[in-house]
Amino acid sequence: MKNQKQQGFTLIELIMVIVTLGILAAVAIPKFANTQAAARAATLQGTFGALNSAMSIVYSQALMSNQLNGTVAVPVNVNVLGGVVPTAFGYPVATSAAVQQALNLTIGNFTIAGAGPITIDMIGATTPATCRITYTSAVSIAVPATATILTAGC
Repeated sequence: MKNQKQQGFTLIELIMVIVTLGILAAVAIPKFANTQAAARAATLQGTFGALNSAMSIVYSQALMSNQLNGTVAVPVNVNVLGGVVPTAFGYPVATSAAVQQALNLTIGNFTIAGAGPITIDMIGATTPATCRITYTSAVSIAVPATATILTAGC
C-alpha cells in the first residue's frame, strides 16, 4: 500500500480566513448602513430641484400669458403640463394640489401637508421635521415664492 497524503485546509488556515472575513465585514457594514438615509436625502434634493424648476416654469408661463395679477386670496389659473395650476403673483399657490400639479409629483415617497406654507416630507425619514421641503407662496410681485430644504434627519 502506498502512503497517500491527506489534502485539505489546516485549522490555522480556516481560522485566518474567518478572521479576514470578520475584519472585512466590520469595515463594510457601517458603509452600507447609511445608504438608506443618503438615498432619502438625494431623493429630497432631486425633488427640491424639480420644485425650483417648476416655480420658474409656472412663473414664465404666467408672464407669457400676462397673468401676474393674481393674489394669494384670488389666484389666477395658468395652464402648465396639461393641467391648471393656481398662481399667486405668477408662482404656484402653497396648496398640495397646486404643487403636485406644478411638479407632476406622485405622492409615493412623500407626504404633503399644510396650507401656506406647505411641507413636503419624505416617508421613512429618521426625523421627518428635518427631512423636508417647505414651500411658501409669493406675498407680492416683489417677494417671490420660496422653497427651503432640510436634509439633516433623512
